[in-house]
Amino acid sequence: MYSVMIVDDEHIIRKGLINFIKWQELNCKVIYEASDGVTAKKLIHSEKPDIIISDIKMPGLDGIQLSQYIYENHPNIKVILLTGYSDFNYAQAAIQYNVVDFVLKPSSTEKIIEAVNKAKTLIIKEKAKEEKLIQLENNVKETLAQMQEKFILDYINGVFIDNSTILNKMNDLKIDLHHFYVLVFKIDKMKYISNGQNMIIEIKKFISMIFKNYKHYPIILDGQSLCIILSFDHSNHSNHSEYIHPIWSKSQEILSFVNDFMNMSISIGISNPHANFLQIPTGYNEAFQCLREKFYDKNNIFMYSHYCETRSTCKETPINKYIHQIMHFVKLGKTNESMDTLHQLLEELQLSKQSIDHIKTTSIRISSLCSTLLDTYNITFSDVLQNSDNLYQQILQCESISKLSSILETVIQSTASSLNTIDVYDHYLIKKAIDYIKKNYHHPIKLKVLAKHLHINGSYLSRLFKQETGETLTQMITKMRIKKAQDLLSSNDLKTYEVAIMVGIEDPAYFSQIFKKHTGVCPSEYKNNM
Repeated sequence: MYSVMIVDDEHIIRKGLINFIKWQELNCKVIYEASDGVTAKKLIHSEKPDIIISDIKMPGLDGIQLSQYIYENHPNIKVILLTGYSDFNYAQAAIQYNVVDFVLKPSSTEKIIEAVNKAKTLIIKEKAKEEKLIQLENNVKETLAQMQEKFILDYINGVFIDNSTILNKMNDLKIDLHHFYVLVFKIDKMKYISNGQNMIIEIKKFISMIFKNYKHYPIILDGQSLCIILSFDHSNHSNHSEYIHPIWSKSQEILSFVNDFMNMSISIGISNPHANFLQIPTGYNEAFQCLREKFYDKNNIFMYSHYCETRSTCKETPINKYIHQIMHFVKLGKTNESMDTLHQLLEELQLSKQSIDHIKTTSIRISSLCSTLLDTYNITFSDVLQNSDNLYQQILQCESISKLSSILETVIQSTASSLNTIDVYDHYLIKKAIDYIKKNYHHPIKLKVLAKHLHINGSYLSRLFKQETGETLTQMITKMRIKKAQDLLSSNDLKTYEVAIMVGIEDPAYFSQIFKKHTGVCPSEYKNNM
C-alpha cells in the first residue's frame, strides 16, 4: 500500500481530498495532512510518504520550495501539485524538480486519481529499475568474490610464484591486504557428516556475517575446511592484542553457533599477524599447522603464537625406556603397572609435542611388540583383541591422543590379561603343558597322561605347574573349560548339556555347579543375559 500526504493551507480542500477519493481502491492510505510546507517538511523527514499532493501557494514554504526540498533530499517521493489558472505559468518552474503532475483546481477527483496512478506507475518502474541495479551489483560482487576466492586459493597452493603477477592480480581483483590474519576452520569428525560440502558453505556464510565489519576474504578449501583472511587497516602492526581479542571472541561465537545450531564441532587455527601480501601462504601454513594441536588438546581454538611457545619448550622423551618398561610389565601379566607406564609415556609425548606421525609410529611399535609376545605363546592377536586385523589402520586414523590412548590401553590390557591368565612365565614344560590342555580340554585330561606326554614325573609336573603359575593343573583346566563354555554359550544356540560335553565335562549337573562357582551364575542365566 502506498502512503500519501496532503499539504494545503485550505482546511476544506484537505478534507475534501481525504474524504471524497476512495484511497483504499487505489491501494493508498493518507497517513498525514499538513496546512503548510514547513509542517510538511518536518513530517516528511520522519514519515517518508510515497506520494505528496500539495498546493502550490502556501504561507511559509510554498509548493515550489517544498518540491525543491524533496528533489534534493528525498528524490524517491513523488510530488503532485495543485494549481490555479492564474499561477499555472508559475508552476512551470517546478518541472525541474521532477514534479509528477499538475492538477488544476477546482478539478474533478478523476484528475487527482489519474495523477496518483501516474505517480504509482513511476514508483513501480523506479523500484524495478532499482532492484535490477541492485541485482546487477550483487552479481558483480558475487563474481568478484568468486574470482578473489579462486585467486587466493591458487596462490596458497603455489600456482602463482612471480611477485609482480601476484601484485597485478590483487590490484585487478581489488584485494586490499596490508595487515592481516589467516584463520583456518576445519570440521571435526568428517566421516560422520554426509553433506559436508553444504555444511561448509553454510559455515562460510555465517563466518562472513560475523566478520562483516572487517575487510575479509573467505575461501573454501575442501568439503571439510575453509579459511578466511582478515584485513586490518590500522598501521600499528605491532599491537597484536588489539586485534587478537576480537578475533578470539568472534571465533568463540562461531564455535557456539556451529555446535548449537548445526550440531557439529569445528576447530579454528589462527596465524600470526602479517603485513605483506606475499605472506598469505605463510599465514595459511601457520593457521593450518597449529590445528595439529587438536591431536593433543581438547580445545577448539589454536593460535600459532602459542603453538610456537610450546614447541620451543619441547624436550626429548626417553621412548625406548618407557616401551621397555611397558613390555616388561606386560610379560609379567601386570596390567596396572603396564597402564601406568603407558600413561606416563603418552603424557611425556604430549608435553614434548612430538610429531603426530612419531607418536603414531610409537603406538604401532608397542602394538607390534604385544603381538609378537603373544605369538611366542602360540596366541594370535585376534584371540585376545577384537578388530585386530585393522588395528594399525585405526592407529593411523586417530584424530586425538586420547583416542590413541584408548586403543593402546585395550591392546596392553588384553595382552597382559591373556598372559596373566594363560602363561605368565616362559617355562618350556609349563608352555607345553598348557598347549596340551588347550588342544585337549574337550577330552578327559589325567595328570598321568599329561606327564607321560611331557616325559616327566606326574608329581614333579604338579609341583612345577603350581609353582610357576600359582594354579593347580585342575584349576587351569577348569578355568580354560569355563572360558570356552562362556564363548559357546555366547555365540551358539546350544543346550547346557551339549556345551558341557563340548568342553570335556560329561556330567551336566557338575558342569552347572562349577560354571556357577566361577561365573556367579548358572549356564542358562549366563546365556539369557547375553
